[in-house]
Amino acid sequence: MTTLTRCYKYRMYPTDDQHTTLVRWAGCRRYVWNWALRQRKDHYRATGRGLGYAKLAAALTRLKRDPAHAWLRECVAQVLQQTLMDLERAFTNFFEKRAKYPRFKARKTTPHSLRFPQCVLVVDAHTISVPKIGLMRAVPSSTGGNHQRCNYQARRDRVVVGGVRVPQ
Repeated sequence: MTTLTRCYKYRMYPTDDQHTTLVRWAGCRRYVWNWALRQRKDHYRATGRGLGYAKLAAALTRLKRDPAHAWLRECVAQVLQQTLMDLERAFTNFFEKRAKYPRFKARKTTPHSLRFPQCVLVVDAHTISVPKIGLMRAVPSSTGGNHQRCNYQARRDRVVVGGVRVPQ
């Protein structure tokens, strides 16, 4: 028997506290993107060599331990690690001439969005579970595709939950 990976889209209805938390996490994501981009630029200027994901991930762990950046610990670690992977992909696309050089993200011009690579669970037809937030009311809007991640965009309050295996 073969299995098919399905993607489900939901419209989320977070409470005010949950929405505030998600927006705060989007701010953490934006901060880590800008921090990592600055680290890569500075390292390249100093040594003439690039800085890869593994070294940035280790530096991110040290940054989260710093008392001045303790607020980064509130966010799910996977979201911040996914940010580093997204930056790595942005540089790969740049060097392969598929995109422009990665830019710093501004709060006013960058939409609040998050990517959870895993751990977002569909509890039942109208409830999803998000790490460190808990249960959230959600209404299915469509199905299809084969995404493996959970994306959150604050403007639309939509979430795409992927990786659900369905017997075919």
